[in-house]
Amino acid sequence: MPIIAVVDDRKTERKQLVRGITLSEGVPDGWEVEGFNPLNNLDDYFDWIGEEDVAVLVLDERLREEREDVEVHVDYDGHDVVDKIRTKHPTFPIFVVTAVPDDQNVSDRFSSVEAIIDRADFVKDSDKLVPRIVRSGQRFFDTNEDRLSEMESLSRLVAQDEASEEDLKRLEALRQHFQLPYEDQIQTPDSWIAEFERAQGDLKSLEAEMSEMLKNSEDNHQK
Repeated sequence: MPIIAVVDDRKTERKQLVRGITLSEGVPDGWEVEGFNPLNNLDDYFDWIGEEDVAVLVLDERLREEREDVEVHVDYDGHDVVDKIRTKHPTFPIFVVTAVPDDQNVSDRFSSVEAIIDRADFVKDSDKLVPRIVRSGQRFFDTNEDRLSEMESLSRLVAQDEASEEDLKRLEALRQHFQLPYEDQIQTPDSWIAEFERAQGDLKSLEAEMSEMLKNSEDNHQK
């Protein structure tokens, strides 16, 4: 299920953004809007995107503010999150929300994000902005679904020992895109045979157990 994730360190502002997106007419059925505190470490965002099925990120710029309604204090800002995510996910859609859109740290990332949105404009024009956010997330989600399907097809070719050199190169590129270990995605013919033999062994054990149960049942019946 695709998630529109709102990351803001301030609880009140985070809820306001989530509510504005949720109540707009642009969120399709099957999508969810969830608010999150900033993660403890920048590296955590990589696993978080996949684990939470995040299709698009709405990100507050000022994440290290010291205020009473801040539940989690971090030592980085929104533009640091953008820089970190872009090292592995160059096409992942990010919308930066800020009260100071002309801040140099933000404006320098203009080409790295989908948009930099003034917080006041976001609240006022959510019905116009949310469809744009959803379209970006849908493109990312659909593209990843297509790549996962392609990876599965290529893995089957490898398992059947029918993959060409180009197939192997494409599979390695997909593996790098998803940051997945090679051996976790590909089963060699030998590993498929071993798995089949293990399944056969399990089946024979089950047959032996059933035969023993039937024999015992017949013996008891004769008594």
